[in-house]
Amino acid sequence: MFRRARAELAENGFTILPGVFDNATVQCLINTIDQASIDSSNARATAHLFAIRNLLQEVPSLARLLWTSPINHLLDAVTGEGTNCIRAVYFDKPAGSNWVVPWHQDLHISVDRQESVSQWINWNHRHGPWSVQPSADYLESIYTIRIHLDDCDASNGALKVIPASHKLGILPEATIRALDKSQATICTVPKGGVLIMQPLLVHASGKSVSQAHRRVIHLELTDRSLPNGLQWREFLSRSANSVQSQLTTS
Repeated sequence: MFRRARAELAENGFTILPGVFDNATVQCLINTIDQASIDSSNARATAHLFAIRNLLQEVPSLARLLWTSPINHLLDAVTGEGTNCIRAVYFDKPAGSNWVVPWHQDLHISVDRQESVSQWINWNHRHGPWSVQPSADYLESIYTIRIHLDDCDASNGALKVIPASHKLGILPEATIRALDKSQATICTVPKGGVLIMQPLLVHASGKSVSQAHRRVIHLELTDRSLPNGLQWREFLSRSANSVQSQLTTS
């Protein structure tokens, strides 16, 4: 299974693995997130979206539920033993949400400060943390892990992707708009399943037309360090002991 997943990820830019988390673990994840405060500046709650940024700092107990043998074994095999978490976000697209995400690539990373780095552009800290668009080689080293806490299909806003578009590099918006969308794939993922994708894969999502939630834990992993002394703003090791140490000292 993992050999197939690695091959799909390399060729198509994404792979879907069902049944990674059982129903009991999924419910524990949901219960733990539901206990988080929505008063934090990292939480956003509207009629059409609920989101928590910097998730593993906002909900520290979540780390030990996530970094268990099943997911660590999967990630070691598919993304590599040296990959660690550099970003964590929780999204809920509630029933009937009109939240639509247009076709795009994920081009920004979150770091601790601004530095002069060749080919790194679009530095921004309007919303607090520094974000930047790094060079393509850094983006190519990142894996996005989407853990689905609900069954997800076209009716409740599943991700749509253009297979193999990650091979095209960083694309201007006009080029993305002009891409042939007729071969787009809807990423149907069952509850407890995991979608792994490359950030440069062109993707989008539609509005929800069902009464079902679409709750997703979005993680980004890499094995890369940053140049010029920069630090990943949300770095957390997948080692349980390291996670606990960093969370309690941060």
